[in-house]
Amino acid sequence: MRHLINFATCSFLVAFFFLISFSTTACAQINNFQKQTSQKQEAPKHDSQFDNILFKTPNGWRKVEQNGSVFLLAPGLPAGTGCAIGLIKSTELNGDFYQWFSSSVKSSLQNGEKIVQQGEIQKDRAQEGYDIVYTYIVVEDSKKSRSHRFYLGANPGSRAEMIVYIATSQELFDQHKATLATFIENTDFANVYKPNNVASTNSNKANPSATKQPKNLPSGNQLSGFYLGSEYRTQFNPATGYYDNIATRTYYCFFPDGRVYYGFPKGGQFDFAKLEREDSKNFGRYQISNNKISFNWNDGSSYAPAAFESSQNSITIGKTVYGRIDEYSNFKLDGTYSTRSFTNLSGGAGGVSGGVSGETTIVFTRDGRFSEKNFVGYTGAGSNASAGTSQKGGGAGTYSINGNTLELTYSDGRVQRSSFFVHPENAKESEPGLVVIDGGFYLLRK
Repeated sequence: MRHLINFATCSFLVAFFFLISFSTTACAQINNFQKQTSQKQEAPKHDSQFDNILFKTPNGWRKVEQNGSVFLLAPGLPAGTGCAIGLIKSTELNGDFYQWFSSSVKSSLQNGEKIVQQGEIQKDRAQEGYDIVYTYIVVEDSKKSRSHRFYLGANPGSRAEMIVYIATSQELFDQHKATLATFIENTDFANVYKPNNVASTNSNKANPSATKQPKNLPSGNQLSGFYLGSEYRTQFNPATGYYDNIATRTYYCFFPDGRVYYGFPKGGQFDFAKLEREDSKNFGRYQISNNKISFNWNDGSSYAPAAFESSQNSITIGKTVYGRIDEYSNFKLDGTYSTRSFTNLSGGAGGVSGGVSGETTIVFTRDGRFSEKNFVGYTGAGSNASAGTSQKGGGAGTYSINGNTLELTYSDGRVQRSSFFVHPENAKESEPGLVVIDGGFYLLRK
């Protein structure tokens, strides 16, 4: 499931959300319902297990174990904000499942917190045959700070399971719902899991529908280089009465011989022969013919040709515009660039309060020098104890930018290579307002 609905009390959302979370049939239905964003089919896989929960950590998210729970922390968040998925250790159910869930939600509140908005607890049944319940609440603490929370309970076999999604604002709650949807779809419970029941899921590879007559087409397969696109969709939010816009970034690398790679390598290493051996499923072939482009991937998947057009600095596949990512020769920056994140665990499940913050700042100068500062801090408190820790790091030295590789040579002899490009929308700026380093978005601060 790629499109997570809003969690409200509308009755039709009950079956819709959980069917597309746990049912292969429903995944096909949502795919047909929103053809404009349908994508390549791949079976979900688990890469981790916590207690009875089999799950796949979202790309870029960081796993933290705290007080018998696991928190998956969203990356790249502004300072003072937070978003996390919490996995709670299961328990043997003795009594009524609905009552256990209701009591667990209330007991997750910390001293001074109160519920200021609460949806009804919704009931449903997973395709695998066990009961599931969920609810959405808004919590306010004694300082009037609010957090938005979604609680999902499951009753596989004799176990009682809980997954919690927490964000410090409605905006962040909505921003990462697509990631939560994929996470839930890829989640199973070890005591009832049967591999042949795994539902298919959608990746971000394009399969857009044709919507207009393209123009300015190159003949044959003449694309070359990396392209970055943002795919948008809208959905109605009953809680606010407005429509929300959701964006997903997608990378393609085209080769003139007809090969294509889905993604953008990190580490500044662009050895595509090695990459194809290690990540073959994301390589394939593309063909441009009769104003349409088609893809056939190495894992055997393919889909119908989509409308295609090309301009000097971009291409359009279906409805999505992909900006060309430039390469560089002895490129220099002059300014302070930083990326920040903060995840607030206060009031989260497991009786934990506190948060994890991080910031990386790099000052570049035109004479080829740089200085870097890193900060990661954690504060946490449980019912009986509290703790705090922080770590600072950084360094200085010289840098070079060639091709799409940023090389930092520190004064102590260390060398660090990262992928690099100026965001296509900022490519014409004398001092780029946004650069991307190993997938992290660094804003020009001054």
